[in-house]
Amino acid sequence: MTVSEVIEAFARGMQSGGASKCKSYPQGRLRIEGNKLYNYDTVIAYWFNGIMLINGTKYSRTTSVHQNRLKRQNVKKLVVDEDLLKEVMCHGDLYVDTIKKLLRKEAARDV
Repeated sequence: MTVSEVIEAFARGMQSGGASKCKSYPQGRLRIEGNKLYNYDTVIAYWFNGIMLINGTKYSRTTSVHQNRLKRQNVKKLVVDEDLLKEVMCHGDLYVDTIKKLLRKEAARDV
């Protein structure tokens, strides 16, 4: 798969796939593992209750390209910082209301 195809597949809900394979990352430097999209060892997107949470923390130029491609996907999505993303991945049920509130705030800002 190409990088673009991996991102599009993740947005469609695919549970596996990868691009840019190498010896250190045989499944791909950009890869889908279940409901997480990894770039190297960093989760850059995570599906939570039908919402794609995008890690908005700045890393490298290439990671920024991946993050921007994710932002252009036609799905319900929310950009969050790395700390909140990690908390949601560990304790998701505790963050349902927080994520809903952030989504409403985002929707109100877009109007």
